[in-house]
Amino acid sequence: MSFLFLKSKLKAYLNIEIDQVDDPLKKSRDVKDIGHYSSGKTEVIIKGKSEIPNALSLINKHMKEVKTPIIRCSQNVIEWFSIS
Repeated sequence: MSFLFLKSKLKAYLNIEIDQVDDPLKKSRDVKDIGHYSSGKTEVIIKGKSEIPNALSLINKHMKEVKTPIIRCSQNVIEWFSIS
């Protein structure tokens, strides 16, 4: 997983298939066959603080797949939105 921090949004690239993503806000898309800045297969776009809970649930699913704790990741996301 990787993050791309932009001025107006944050992009998270997850190494899970798009069909494994339960995204009711439709903030994710399949990027495995297009050029992008990561090896992840699914891109999740976060544009504001209100979208963090949805994004974290998607990121948490990815973390469970690769068996990595989410605590540090969620702190980084929240800190980024606090300063932007």
